Amino acid sequence: MDSNVIQVLAVDPDSVQLTYRITNGNTNDVFRINSTGNILVSKRLDREITAFYTLDVIAIDSAGNNGTTSVRISLLDINDEAPMFNQMSYTAYVRENSIEGTPVLPVVGNSTVAIQAVDLDQPNTINSRVVYSLGGPGASRFNIDSTSGDITVARGDW
Repeated sequence: MDSNVIQVLAVDPDSVQLTYRITNGNTNDVFRINSTGNILVSKRLDREITAFYTLDVIAIDSAGNNGTTSVRISLLDINDEAPMFNQMSYTAYVRENSIEGTPVLPVVGNSTVAIQAVDLDQPNTINSRVVYSLGGPGASRFNIDSTSGDITVARGDW
């Protein structure tokens, strides 16, 4: 906390002392401004909750005269979210005489579904990319497409 984001600087030839305040846009008071116009982080930021802030800042001189400016702060994403599957578990059926490459489609009720996970980090970045893999007993009998999550039979010798 208290890391410096940016400094705003007002100039008033009539006054030596200026007071700065954030008047709008400071959701949950995550920023504060000090006497020199430095805007500082005062609470934990989370891009998945709020991706940017637009702060209205006022500078007031000793006579009460003021000037305003607007500061836009965009948060950069960090890889802080884990992928989550759309379901807790999947059930699939495959015939014992299936040949290599046969799709393995999970079943929910009477419908087939795709295995899918999502990552809430910034969309379309490396931080939100999901990579699929299989593990555990019997995993060597199947292939999974690391990008789509599609599963196929690798070996048909049951």
